[in-house]
Amino acid sequence: NESGPVWLRKNRWLPVSLSAFANGDLLLLEVLPANPKITDTRLSRISANDIAIGKTMQPKQLAIIRPPLVDGRFEGSAVRRDTRGETWLYLMINDSPAALYMFQLSEP
Repeated sequence: NESGPVWLRKNRWLPVSLSAFANGDLLLLEVLPANPKITDTRLSRISANDIAIGKTMQPKQLAIIRPPLVDGRFEGSAVRRDTRGETWLYLMINDSPAALYMFQLSEP
């Protein structure tokens, strides 16, 4: 079994969570660390084909969530497919009070 590093391209966004899609792709949750309480959040998808030892992953941006849409800092994510085949994204804010957001993802 081979092991080694996998790289994520460097930028000003701070990665905070990775979640797996049913096909092996990854959902990357990143924040801008300018404000510890409220910040911009970027959601990107990394193709399973880009995940390989020694390779730099190139996420494809899905969305940016900015205030005032959300009042808090996302810190966790999850992806699930329901019984109808729909994909749902769950994003968590762990402030006081904690909040859980649910989004349906339209896939091509």
